[in-house]
Amino acid sequence: ADVRSRSGLPVLTQTRKDGQREEHFFPQLMGVITSLDQPDVVLAMSYLAPATLANVYCDLSQQAIRERRYADAKEPADNAVLVDPDYARAFLAQGIHFYYLKEIDEAMVRFVAATRAKYPARKVAHAHAWLAAVYWLKKSQPEPARAEFVKALAIAPDFDLLFLEYGRFLKAQKELDAAVNALVKASELGQAQGQTQTANEARMELAILLVGRKASGQALPYLTQLAAWVDGGGKSSVSILNADYIYAYY
Repeated sequence: ADVRSRSGLPVLTQTRKDGQREEHFFPQLMGVITSLDQPDVVLAMSYLAPATLANVYCDLSQQAIRERRYADAKEPADNAVLVDPDYARAFLAQGIHFYYLKEIDEAMVRFVAATRAKYPARKVAHAHAWLAAVYWLKKSQPEPARAEFVKALAIAPDFDLLFLEYGRFLKAQKELDAAVNALVKASELGQAQGQTQTANEARMELAILLVGRKASGQALPYLTQLAAWVDGGGKSSVSILNADYIYAYY
């Protein structure tokens, strides 16, 4: 009990693979390991990395967004930043919370903070992509959007979803050759990384674009792949701003 009182507030309790009980505390981020049947007898101490606890809070915020309990997403997102102020995903959680409350400017402040976080690079890139999407779709400012997409891709050149969104952006700007290249890259990366949804969304965009350019022969392989996907139960559409999809990456 004395160890627990010195460690702070209990924030996470889990059963370990070895069958023992583990409690973690904040702000000390210390863990207490006990047996399930004797929780008052401390067997060992452990340490919880800040990002691990921040992820727990981000997951709670994510779940609230999924369930459209947008106001409930705020506290865990704020806690994630408090636990690990160097972690980009924590600021993303705050930004996404404000985005779904339609507080776009406040969301952008948080996304900018995420781009300045120390790690990890993929989450920093994702924050740039969120900024790009907001500039493009919410503020009708294509050039700042383009700049953010370029920054995102420079940081995470293997991020399939970034290429998908960038391809859609380029298509909207009527830069069709560049859009095709970005969408092909999204399809290839998605397939290689097991992200079937992204790969097929890219193929769908490619097929529509190529048919529109009277290049049906080039579109046919993508249409064939899409037909097999739909027969297998595939659905669309995904977007960096789609709450049902972004969390595979967030």
